[in-house]
Amino acid sequence: GEFFPLRGHVAAGKSRFDVDGTMADLFRPSGMDAKVRLTGVSLSDLQPFTRVPLPASRPYKVETRLRQRKDEFSFAGSRAQIGGTDLSGEVSVNQSGKRPMLRAELRSVSVDLSDFGSLSSLAHAPGSAETTSAGAAAEKVAGLAEKESSRSGRILPSGIINIEHLSALDAHVSLDATRLTASDLPALESLSFSADLENGILKIKPIHVGLAGGRVTGSLTLDGRQQPASVHAKLQLQGI
Repeated sequence: GEFFPLRGHVAAGKSRFDVDGTMADLFRPSGMDAKVRLTGVSLSDLQPFTRVPLPASRPYKVETRLRQRKDEFSFAGSRAQIGGTDLSGEVSVNQSGKRPMLRAELRSVSVDLSDFGSLSSLAHAPGSAETTSAGAAAEKVAGLAEKESSRSGRILPSGIINIEHLSALDAHVSLDATRLTASDLPALESLSFSADLENGILKIKPIHVGLAGGRVTGSLTLDGRQQPASVHAKLQLQGI
């Protein structure tokens, strides 16, 4: 329970965590106030260390000020680079409840969905990349989605939507991305939304999407508590 100064790093495989600040209880930390830096080849490599599901991704670098009080974590002044995607903002995680509660207010100048392999896997059946490394899986999934889109001529990919992670945590997340690109969805231009996830129900309201020279606004609710999942969307399209 006593804080002491700490400076050093922890490495696990190709992931590295650098810290400079103060900490309480070294092996099972109960408190921390420190500047931290996290780097690695894929966010999914961190899955063994967190209850929050993380996607396969391209190489990343995250810098933030981490404050921890038992099961509550806050990340202030966060800056992240994941492949060609930049993100900044404030993030907090509370793990004291039945499910982790994630809160995030994020901004970005440019988001490339291909940097997040498993987020681009709407056209990808789960499990087919299990034998590859996380980074290779991200590249493979993005490539599969691009081939699927070009072969079918569709604007949106067809295939299985994996929603098994919806019940893994609760969340309130907002994102404002000035420029949005996706190899399998070339008509996308920008994205802004606020989303609430509670007990397997995802509500996104409002949504603002720049699409094909125009704009899509509205709301969407996805109920993942049943199979198949149910979706209710109300969208207005202008100038597309």
